[in-house]
Amino acid sequence: MKLTQDHIPDLIWKIAVPASVGMFFQTMYNLVDTYFAGQISADALAGLSMSFAPFLLVISLGIGINQGANALISNALGAGSTRKASLYQVQAIGLAFLSSIALSFVGWQYSEEIFRIMGGEGEALSNGLEYISAIWKGAWVMVLVSVANSGLLAQGNTKINRNALVVGFFVNIGLDPLLMYGWGPIPAFGIAGIAWATIVIQFFVLLYILWKLIKSPLMKYFSKGDCRPNWKIAGEIAHQGFPASLNMMMVSVGIFIITSYVGRFGTEAIAAFGSAMRIEQIVLLPAIGLNFSALSITGQNFGAGFFKRIKEVYKISMAYGAGLMIPGGVLVYFASPYMMGIFTDNQEVIRIGVEYLRVDAFVLPAYIILFLSLSVLQGLKRPLYGVFVTLARQIAAPLSIFPITVGMMGLGMYGIWWGIAGIVWTAALVTVSYTMWAFSKDLK
Repeated sequence: MKLTQDHIPDLIWKIAVPASVGMFFQTMYNLVDTYFAGQISADALAGLSMSFAPFLLVISLGIGINQGANALISNALGAGSTRKASLYQVQAIGLAFLSSIALSFVGWQYSEEIFRIMGGEGEALSNGLEYISAIWKGAWVMVLVSVANSGLLAQGNTKINRNALVVGFFVNIGLDPLLMYGWGPIPAFGIAGIAWATIVIQFFVLLYILWKLIKSPLMKYFSKGDCRPNWKIAGEIAHQGFPASLNMMMVSVGIFIITSYVGRFGTEAIAAFGSAMRIEQIVLLPAIGLNFSALSITGQNFGAGFFKRIKEVYKISMAYGAGLMIPGGVLVYFASPYMMGIFTDNQEVIRIGVEYLRVDAFVLPAYIILFLSLSVLQGLKRPLYGVFVTLARQIAAPLSIFPITVGMMGLGMYGIWWGIAGIVWTAALVTVSYTMWAFSKDLK
């Protein structure tokens, strides 16, 4: 697969389809977790929902360094420097390990305070703390899986990660109940068993991805000396990757803010919001693979100086995204009661989740416009814009709008749902405008 030469529509599908399949099984994996938490109680489901924001901090660190390393590795490969590309990969793994340890220490210290602010109390709080405490212990594994995969993605290889996610999904179906309820010498961990199942599976996924990475052409010039800290290279990765991590971390803060407002309406509202977000992720999955392809293809062609191909990637990816999300929105609007019923038979939880999803159905195309634009900008080595737009979308806007829609206007939870819709569409339209401006500056 030659990202600077092959037919672009073919490249997009070759990269995006395996990535989307992998992400589908990743999200189904999360749905299995949500299902088993719901089998314990509504409090367990609420505890898992509260854990989503701090859990996203772990994911954001891995994704951020992954995207930063992907952009730099892709640029180096496009410029014909495989040696430098492999050095970027090795140093990214070292940076990810140290950063994940630091994040886990901070998260461990403040989890309870964060959950209480979100409205956690009683059994819901206890369940949330049990789950997230286990996650902090294995955070380094999950971060390294994401970062080790960056070199494969930069080469256009999304099949390895897809295979790992598919196998992990099926293993999780059996491992979740085994560690939750125990069997023979294996003790019952309760809701923490869901977290430990994830950590165990991710550890073996890490071994598999590292093995495939070492065998790939990227590591052809690898030497043991590459493992020594190279602060210049690490600084480049941090400069490119930490803005992307910060973006995702601000998403976590944004979810924390939203959950704090949702929590004012009770534990059932928190459970409904968390479950509905899982459904939203599933519907977005077919188009998420487009982000991987856009970043990898843009990165290599930008390094090679093939600017016309970058514009073509952006245009075609947007068309594919719209073709996926418009029917996806229709599906969500009409099928949301059945979707929510998968997780719980609590009618109030279902009712609130349906309210959110029927508003969210009109927002799905905006997410694709926003995320595709940010992926292309990352490939153009413009990661800082994403920081500003995410800061506005996830923090500044909700803190400004929700007090008006929920408090002053008295719209209740609808004030939260429609507030999110307005914020996302505004961010998407502004980002498209900025991307067009970046094209005029960078692709001459």
